[in-house]
Amino acid sequence: MAGIADTLQLLAETANEAAVPVLVAALKTPDRRRPKQALQALLHRADPAAEMEVLARWHQWPEPMRRLVADKPGWLSGVIHTALAGRLDSAAAEELFRNACAAALATRDYDQIPALATAAADVKNKIRAQPAETTLLLAEMLFEELHAPRDYRVRRDPQLQRANLLPSLERMADTVDQHQRLELIEALLLLAERDTATIKRILQSPRDPSFPALTQVLRQSSRPGVIRLLLSYLDDPHAPRAALETLAKRRDLQFIRQLLRKVGNQPPNVVRSNLHRIEEVNWLSDASAVFGSLAEGEQAAAIQLVIEANLVPSQALQILSLGLQDGSPEGRRAAATGLVRFAGAEADEIAWQALDDEDPIVRAQAVTRMGKHATPTVIPRLLGMLDSSHQLEREAAQACLDEYNFERYLLAYDTMAPETRHATGLLVKKVDATLISQLTTELQAPVRARRARAIEIAIMLELIPDLFDALSPLLGDEDQYTRLDAVRALATCELPESQQALRRAMLDHSPLVSQAAEAGLARFQASHEEPPIKPAEPLVDIEKEG
Repeated sequence: MAGIADTLQLLAETANEAAVPVLVAALKTPDRRRPKQALQALLHRADPAAEMEVLARWHQWPEPMRRLVADKPGWLSGVIHTALAGRLDSAAAEELFRNACAAALATRDYDQIPALATAAADVKNKIRAQPAETTLLLAEMLFEELHAPRDYRVRRDPQLQRANLLPSLERMADTVDQHQRLELIEALLLLAERDTATIKRILQSPRDPSFPALTQVLRQSSRPGVIRLLLSYLDDPHAPRAALETLAKRRDLQFIRQLLRKVGNQPPNVVRSNLHRIEEVNWLSDASAVFGSLAEGEQAAAIQLVIEANLVPSQALQILSLGLQDGSPEGRRAAATGLVRFAGAEADEIAWQALDDEDPIVRAQAVTRMGKHATPTVIPRLLGMLDSSHQLEREAAQACLDEYNFERYLLAYDTMAPETRHATGLLVKKVDATLISQLTTELQAPVRARRARAIEIAIMLELIPDLFDALSPLLGDEDQYTRLDAVRALATCELPESQQALRRAMLDHSPLVSQAAEAGLARFQASHEEPPIKPAEPLVDIEKEG
């Protein structure tokens, strides 16, 4: 065995060309070990005849021997190119051609793509399906290298290789209406960028003979590189309309999910602008079948897509309703937020249904959608939200009911019936956070009628404790009737400070004021006296009574 190894090493290293026929003969030996050893030796030599012999037997080699050749990049390139360019006038030539396709793929010989594409585009080539498929698979491999971290152990630069290969694939795209090999179009799309001249020109020219084939591949390919290219048009401020329309026609879930990840919850302005150019999204016609398959963030992005696209309002509202009914928490919140952009009875109905959602954020967004035009049937629900434990919900209800403010209430106060004054006042008390400060201003007004009205409102709405600091100075007002109103107001207050103020008011020089203060203190004391203890009734002896 040592002798055989030494012999093979000598045959690999010797400059004597007579070594090659010996090694080639060893490839044909029936001993399973010898062909592999002979191939290892041949890989150290450069001889077209030996390389052709290896290629001719490619379909016979086991995978380990093919890997040996693959680990020697470029060793078979010359004979592969010769085989691909040769005439297919015999069965042996066809077999060699097939072997060349397989070897190019196994060795990742990207430089063969132009020859493979030419063979695939040759309508006279009866086995052109294989070079077309090989071209596509090689392009996919190169795409993976382009978008993976660079392996500097491999000398070839994938970016440079792509730049060298694109022109040949662009030429194939220009003649696709003749050769009809969509694999070549797909290979081009894998390696191209959105500003590649040929693709850009075809997409901007719907009458171009290559336009149908190009858009068909963009619409149907599931390869990540093609999907990535198509989605990149959303980032193009001058995206061809055909690209956006093609993007909107896709219905496959794989693409939909990547599209939604691209859109996200807050798409950039350029993406938003391009979405607005889309008037129809095909998969939305069967959104119920898709929506449940989406992750939580994808559902929210789907709602964002619906909001940004220039859809018919009825279709958009249908999706928003679906999102509110069947969506995840994030999806329902996005749908409720999106409702704000729509007006009309249908949007009102959806917002009304959203008020029953378990999520307070969804309910708050639904209230925001109602704006300042809440119907009488909604107002009771809004009043309930004013007491919510969630601040966002309270603020939304207050904003929706902000017409119930103190300023308007004061303007209409004198024209209201007593029961209406009370009911509306309670509503203003809940809605208007400035009520106390505005009543304080009224209590300090120079006109007695305004002060009297403010005291009346404060008593009716039980706000005397909150206004004590503004009321107590009125006990020194020069107008006895103002002082009288202040005493009657403080008499309804349980604060100890209020009792002290009433005691001081008993010394008022006006009999009306002093008597009112005295009466107020008396009522306060009577309300706090303990009721007399009733004597216990005598026990009855039930047996004696019986």
